[in-house]
Amino acid sequence: MTWYYVVGGQSVGPVSEVELDALAQNGTIRPETLVWRDGMAAWEPYSSVKALAAAAPVGGGLRVASPAADPASGGSAAADLAACSQCGTVLPRTDLVQI
Repeated sequence: MTWYYVVGGQSVGPVSEVELDALAQNGTIRPETLVWRDGMAAWEPYSSVKALAAAAPVGGGLRVASPAADPASGGSAAADLAACSQCGTVLPRTDLVQI
């Protein structure tokens, strides 16, 4: 399973579960860092999803992230994001073509 995380208001990834855990151990990912993977409806803090990660359902297609706190904008709503169903890259929804 691959994960994405937010640093400086930008999504980073994909990274593997092992890489995500290593990033958390070295302090790159903090408990409040927003993370997302396919099957999640929204970006959520690392601390709230890590324990549930193995149990979360995995699905295909586009998954739209609902607005969440954007660390770069001081807590304002983040732009709608979606993961490309082909490559998994998280992009603004307006940059994707829905099929």
